[in-house]
Amino acid sequence: MENNCDNILKIMKESFNKSVEYNKCKYTDLYQPIDERIQIDKIITMNIANYLKSVEVYSKFCNKDK
Repeated sequence: MENNCDNILKIMKESFNKSVEYNKCKYTDLYQPIDERIQIDKIITMNIANYLKSVEVYSKFCNKDK
């Protein structure tokens, strides 16, 4: 279970960092096409969803004795 918990933590960190990274490039160019903005929003949303699901799984299975 320890290795699985480490993997979940890794996913949490990656998802969080990616959402922050994409948030920085969001709307940086005033002439950015709307399709590109929508894609960035979708990626940010997906990473936030992955992060939240990882937190849920981690708290259920890995945080029992803490």
